[in-house]
Amino acid sequence: MVGGGVVDVVNTTISGNSALGDGGGIANYGGKINLTNVTVTDNYSRFGTGGISQTYSAYTELTISRSIGSGNGREINIEEGSVTADDHNVFSHAGLPGAAAFTNFTP
Repeated sequence: MVGGGVVDVVNTTISGNSALGDGGGIANYGGKINLTNVTVTDNYSRFGTGGISQTYSAYTELTISRSIGSGNGREINIEEGSVTADDHNVFSHAGLPGAAAFTNFTP
């Protein structure tokens, strides 16, 4: 998502996607994304975060509820904005140390 708006993703699997930069699965560059009962898995980025990337705006928001992030290499990178995650999520780190798998986000 680029430049604003709100996206609600519910009961969905985001899998098998790729990007050259950050956000092989989800790239949030200035909007609000709500993930509820979502699995983000097996996404790839050649030079960045395979799972979820959020950057470029302090107004960017990500809400994660009852969701899974796994098998994306570098899972989540939050450079700008806010993240709200409840305690019913599962995040893996694909064998990477936590600092490499999660940037500016503590699962």
